[in-house]
Amino acid sequence: MKALVSILCVVMTSSLLALDVTVFINRDTLTTNGVNIAACRFNSDIEFSRQNTTVQVAVGEILNITVVNNDILEHSFTIDGILESDNLINGGETASFEFQVDQISSHRFYSDKPYGRLIGACGILLVGFESELCYFWNLLDTQAQLSHDLSNQVATEIPFNYVPHLFFINGYAFPQILDDPNTAIEVQLNQPVVIAVANSGNMDHMLHWHGFHVEILYSAYQPERIGWIKDTFPVKKGDTMILHLIPDQLGIYPVHDHNLVTVTNLGIYPGGMLTRVTVVE
Repeated sequence: MKALVSILCVVMTSSLLALDVTVFINRDTLTTNGVNIAACRFNSDIEFSRQNTTVQVAVGEILNITVVNNDILEHSFTIDGILESDNLINGGETASFEFQVDQISSHRFYSDKPYGRLIGACGILLVGFESELCYFWNLLDTQAQLSHDLSNQVATEIPFNYVPHLFFINGYAFPQILDDPNTAIEVQLNQPVVIAVANSGNMDHMLHWHGFHVEILYSAYQPERIGWIKDTFPVKKGDTMILHLIPDQLGIYPVHDHNLVTVTNLGIYPGGMLTRVTVVE
């Protein structure tokens, strides 16, 4: 793949579609549950937001993505197996990349710098399902002091004795997570739902569904699980998955990480990675 340090023009032909997207690398601090943490994100505009942006393209569609690095530090724009070289962006500079993916899949795009990915600079690219109802769940765990050490380049890796105490989906923890329309699913009875999941954190997570089994349509790290229909399964660190839900009964049903510590805020239950599916007529 070739990175161009300029904005690419969109090329349209009779057989190929193209999508223009611009994302911004922002590094800042945020307060959650009274604790200040350092964070880095791929946002949809120049202002820092706790949620990473998401990108969805059709199979075979050309993606022209412009990345604006608002940080003073160098970052990369990395997609495993797609864009792994010629992808560095200096602080304050802009780079553009063009590629296409020819199969249904989901991917992380991230900065491979410790002060990037390890404090949350990781978005989701979903290929396909553009006519479906889609949700995006970006899982993240962190520890406050370590996040600052990584951001300030005092630390450059996650230590062996890593003990996170804050857990998020799309940048929110329970109960605030229930107010996020990108996280809390609300759907009509029997309306199919596609959920693209990325584990952007630094530990494995275990999704558990009440009321439903979901089908695993795709997993980057666990292809042997594709086709499984389960109510509990692991999301490995760095993995991306595509899930298919048929909400065939009315009601409100929790979805959460099955590791008890991850459904706490600073050790207080309930919190963390706890959301819900609401099924209405």
